[in-house]
Amino acid sequence: MARVSKYLAQAEDALAETLVGALDSDREITAALLAGQVIATERILASVNWRRVVAGRSADEVHPEAVADADHAYALLRQGLAGVAPRK
Repeated sequence: MARVSKYLAQAEDALAETLVGALDSDREITAALLAGQVIATERILASVNWRRVVAGRSADEVHPEAVADADHAYALLRQGLAGVAPRK
């Protein structure tokens, strides 16, 4: 697990470094926050897909749900919390 955590931290740092030069923001924290959100999203999507396959489903069976989940996840990233209505 320590290796996975180290890998994720390195991926997050690398993405943040790339975003610093690509974003129209003079705040380095912006790139770090966005990188953290993207890497966390990818980790969660991978974990959900892994659980589906471990439960006995094939990659072909999981694929449509995985694509829908990824579309939903990245839409949430684009919209932020404002894109999710609170429960009534």
